[in-house]
Amino acid sequence: MSPERSSLQAWWLQPLAAQLRELGCDGEGLSADQARERLQRFGRNTFADQRRRPAWVQFLTRFRNPLVLILLAASAVSGVTGQLTSTLIIAAIILFSVVLDFLQEYRAGRAVRLLSESVAVRASVRRDGQRRDVLASEVVPGDLVELHAGASLRLVICSLDRRCLQGSPIR
Repeated sequence: MSPERSSLQAWWLQPLAAQLRELGCDGEGLSADQARERLQRFGRNTFADQRRRPAWVQFLTRFRNPLVLILLAASAVSGVTGQLTSTLIIAAIILFSVVLDFLQEYRAGRAVRLLSESVAVRASVRRDGQRRDVLASEVVPGDLVELHAGASLRLVICSLDRRCLQGSPIR
């Protein structure tokens, strides 16, 4: 079975040797040529770009907030009963709240995008039998990734001694 085919079998119950064979690698990791070929075949290890909605759509979605809808209803009731001052005050509060919410989220989203573009996340993998630091976007199926404190990835193979978690000495 190739790494690109998703399997419904309980892969986490398979022995290590079977998983390595299925991924087409061994305990020494991939060779540089294999990694290059898989990078071309599978593409970069990145999130698909989410299609961003236009700013005006993001702004209008702020009006779906239940509190804003209640205030709009109160403003409409005030307008129907002839209380123009109340209608204008409530409308101004709604508009002020929606504009602030939109600006805050828009700026936060822009800051997150800029930060994610400026940070180069790296991963430690075993290639050609040696530890190499590569960009996380260059990790391919079959790479053996070395975990460090703070690592975040989906584990295919994990062997853990419970004593590490319990604080017991390991000899």
